[in-house]
Parts: sequence; structure tokens; C-alpha cells
Amino acid sequence: RKFTFERIVEQGAWNWRIRKLGEQLAYKHLKLKFSNHLDFVSIKWENEDADVNLPYDILLIENGEVRFIEVQTTQSYNQQTIQLTVSQIEEIFKHEKNYSI
Repeated sequence: RKFTFERIVEQGAWNWRIRKLGEQLAYKHLKLKFSNHLDFVSIKWENEDADVNLPYDILLIENGEVRFIEVQTTQSYNQQTIQLTVSQIEEIFKHEKNYSI
């Protein structure tokens, strides 16, 4: 199958929707998980309104401890690779114990 400009744009839009749905699902899961502890927990979905190009998607602060969460989504259940940016890899090394994928 030939790759046309339109097909590439369409695939990019599909990937964006999948990524946003994955982030939304993770955010809602965390809000539900910590729903009884919101006095001690802050959960911020960084890309909720617009992509802000941070090396993580969700910032979770629990009892003053900061966690950086990168959400990775795929289009199939058996995809075994993910893509990380250089800034994401740098952030992993910078916050080894507080960075989750």
C-alpha cells in the first residue's frame, strides 16, 4: 500500500487520538485510585488542554513526593516497543526513582 501525504496525515491524527485517550484513561484511573486522598494528593494531566511538550504526561504529588508519569499507548496488544524522546530519557536518568512509564 502506497503512503500518500493524506494517509500520513490521517495516521498522525489517529496516533494523536490514541495517545490522548491513553493519557485520559491513566489520568482518570489515578483520580479514581486517589479519590479518598485528594487532601494529600495532587494529580495534573499536563496535556489535558494542549500538548505542552514536557518529558512526562502526568504530574502526581503524594504527601510532597513528586512522581513524573509518561503514558505510552499502542494500537495493538502485542506491540513490544515504545518510542521515547531524548528529553524523556534525560528525565528518566534525572528522576530515576520518581519517573514511571
